[in-house]
This record gives sequence, C-alpha cells and structure tokens, in this order.
Amino acid sequence: MKLTVNLATRRPIDQTGLRRLRTILIVMACLWLVVILAAMAVVGWRHHSVTVKLSALRGQTSAETGAAGDSQALQDEVRKAEQILQRRSFRWSLILDHLEKTWVDGIQVRSIEPDFAKKTLAIKVLAKNDAVFRKYLGNLLKYDAYSQVLLLRQENVDIKDDAGRTLAVLSCEVRIQGAF
Repeated sequence: MKLTVNLATRRPIDQTGLRRLRTILIVMACLWLVVILAAMAVVGWRHHSVTVKLSALRGQTSAETGAAGDSQALQDEVRKAEQILQRRSFRWSLILDHLEKTWVDGIQVRSIEPDFAKKTLAIKVLAKNDAVFRKYLGNLLKYDAYSQVLLLRQENVDIKDDAGRTLAVLSCEVRIQGAF
C-alpha cells in the first residue's frame, strides 16, 4: 500500500464576498425593473396624448371638409402636385435610348419636348437631305416602342455652320405618341 499526501489546502469560500455580490445583483435588477416601468409609463402617457390630439384633429378636419370651396382648392393643389411629380419621374434616359435606336447618320436633333398631358414627344430635327430624312422617318415608323409617329412640319431652310458657310438642310417637326 502506497501513501500519498496532498499538501495543497482548499481555500474556503468567502461567504461575505458572495453576499455582497448577491446584494449588488439584486439591487441592479431592481433598478433595471424601475427603469423599465418608468419607460413604460412614459410611452403610455405619450400614446394617450397622441390619441387625444388625433381625435381633436379628426374633429377639426371633419368640420373643415364641410366647406366646398376649401375642398375644391385642395383638389386643385393635389392636381398640381401630381403634375409636378409626373414631370419629376420622367425618365430621359429611356427616351434618349429609344431615339438612339432609331438614329441615322446625317440627322441633327434640335429639340425634344415632352407633352405630359397628351403623353407625346415633339422632336425638331435637321436632316442633310430628303433621303436621310426618309430613312430616319422610316426607322421611327418601324420602331415598336412608338405607337404613332406624325410628321407635323417639313421645310427647306438655310443655316450657317461654324465656318460661316450657308448650308441647305431639311427642317422637320415630328410628334411621337407612346414615347413614354
């Protein structure tokens, strides 16, 4: 039989330290509970005040909607706001992409004017000659994205280039329906 000796002693558990730790944790939990209850009370109070304000506002708006002139003015403002939003949401990149797909060499676009009420696009172009313009107009008519292409005006004009030379070109105005 062999004897073994353990010389290491066990440290006793510090009871006072454990009591202090337990007390600190209980106090912190109670403080946390108090903070949560206070936050719930504040949220409840705010909810009540918002509910009271909303009910007062509903009563006020129902009294105001009785006036026909005010509602007509409000509808006019809504229409104006919708027109502004429609103009702001207009996608030039889509329009220019469609025009680029119908492009012919010898055509110069002078102006592009969208008409938001009619959903049409007016384009003023200069063409080098009749053949170039006919080819461009043919491309516009064949393009599937455009429902209808109308030639509004066509005339021969003289313009001056950067060097001061006078050139005879064909000025045309085209209206495209279904462009956007």
